[in-house]
Amino acid sequence: MNNLVVFDLDGVITSEDAYWDAAGLTLHELCYSPRYWNLDKSTLGADGQYQPVMTAEESRSTSRATFPEGEILALKARAINSNWDTCYVMACFHLIDLLSGVPDLTDLLPLQPWDFEWLASFRKQGIQKKRLPGSKQLFNWS
Repeated sequence: MNNLVVFDLDGVITSEDAYWDAAGLTLHELCYSPRYWNLDKSTLGADGQYQPVMTAEESRSTSRATFPEGEILALKARAINSNWDTCYVMACFHLIDLLSGVPDLTDLLPLQPWDFEWLASFRKQGIQKKRLPGSKQLFNWS
């Protein structure tokens, strides 16, 4: 057998953590940035702007608070393994959870969560998150 050297430049072979961090941070920005759902204004900076994380430690803690490891593992157990697929699934689950609290969905149909006017109408509904991402497990995966 020949000697083999593997360069794992992005860490995927040895760890997927950075990919899960990216998925969690994407979900966090979707939930809390004023450009998107803006669920909790207390997460904004003093200037009212969304403040992206600045350090690796902030990245990991923010990501896992938004997209807990248990939810990652539950999705992986169902063969949803790509970080972007899991992020999409969780964004859909959170959107469904938010919409379930809207008494009259008429103004929000058809759903167009990519559209700025739709987002403005969405925010005007006084969307209340029953569970902000990361506060407890959102779904019973059993």
